[in-house]
Amino acid sequence: FDYIRNEIREETGINKEEIGEILLVGLSNRLEERINHELTFFVKTYVSSNQILKKEKSLKEKEGKIFFIDQGPIILREYLAKNYHLILSSGFSSLVLAGRYFWQADWS
Repeated sequence: FDYIRNEIREETGINKEEIGEILLVGLSNRLEERINHELTFFVKTYVSSNQILKKEKSLKEKEGKIFFIDQGPIILREYLAKNYHLILSSGFSSLVLAGRYFWQADWS
């Protein structure tokens, strides 16, 4: 989990002391892309969404886009429909489970 905290800091600018609980939700192989493993996890932070975006903007190198899953059921559904081809299967499943967690069986 220390390595995960380091990776989060590199990707988002969030410091280790600003990271709370880390929940590992998936592990998969990506052998077709010559990458051994992918970890999917959710992280609780002690900073706001705006603070995270501000930290991320200050980074010199960016490897992706930050998406906050607590924005609402419609926004998450639209994000998944638009970006399904870019999201690995374990990550997609994790986002669907997160939607179910936040908005129960009404969301799919």
